[in-house]
Order: sequence, then C-alpha cells, then structure tokens
Amino acid sequence: DEAVLYLDRGAAYVGLAEFQRAIEDYDTAVRLEPDNDRAYSDRGIAYASAGEYRRAIEDFDQAIKLNRFDPRAFTNRGLTYVNLGEYQTATEDYDAAIALGPNNPVPYLNRAIVYALLGRDDDAKNDIDRAVDFGMDRGLVESRIARATGQQGGDR
Repeated sequence: DEAVLYLDRGAAYVGLAEFQRAIEDYDTAVRLEPDNDRAYSDRGIAYASAGEYRRAIEDFDQAIKLNRFDPRAFTNRGLTYVNLGEYQTATEDYDAAIALGPNNPVPYLNRAIVYALLGRDDDAKNDIDRAVDFGMDRGLVESRIARATGQQGGDR
C-alpha cells in the first residue's frame, strides 16, 4: 500500500541522516493512514535523530496510544527521554518495554545505561547481565555504557 512506500523511503532517508526528508515522508504516511502506529513511531525516530526530542515524544505517545503492545515505541521514547535528561521517565519506559518483550536485550542495555548514569551500579550490572543473557556481546554492552557515561574503561 502507498503508506508503506513512504514509510520505507523514510527509513532509507533516516539511514542517510536526511532527517527532514524522512519526516516529510512520514508526514505523508500519517496523512494516508492516521491510525498507523508505525508511521508515528518511525517519525518519532526521525525527530529524535534530528534533535527534536519533544516532537519525537509526541509521536511516540501517539504510537503507544494506537498500539500499547509495541515494546519498540517504549524503548525509543525512553531513549528520547534520556536525551532530555529525564532518567526516571526513561526507566519507566524501559520497564514497560521489558514487560512487553522480556527477551529483547535492547531495553536492558538502555536501562543499564540510565542506572549507570544515576550511580545505581548494582542495578546496571544486573541489566548488563540480562542483555548478555539475551544475546548481546558483553564487550559491546560495556563499551556502550562506558561511552554513555563518559568512562574510559568498561569495568562494571
């Protein structure tokens, strides 16, 4: 269908870091299918990638309103809240994403980063272990946490 073509092209534009062009395609997809949660979620990713965090959150909110069972929308909104420094709200979104998709390592990694930023080292370590249990490479997980928290090593 036509909306899917715009969604797919928008994703290609995001991959090329052409966020405004992606947003334009996602706008068209939303006009064509205003009840399509993916259109809002994908546009939210484009807005967040462009640094327009509040607009991204509005889109993730709408995606969740349309489909409250999609853990990706919660994960992406959580990441956006991290970029705004709203760590508690981000943690709540990661909790929701984990409840909806408990075997997905990404929200565990993201929540571990927030816990590390908050100095909750034991909680961060538990989430690192969970991310690894569900398939992520420990070295990759620890390097992402070190980078996010400004640490030199990954010794957590």
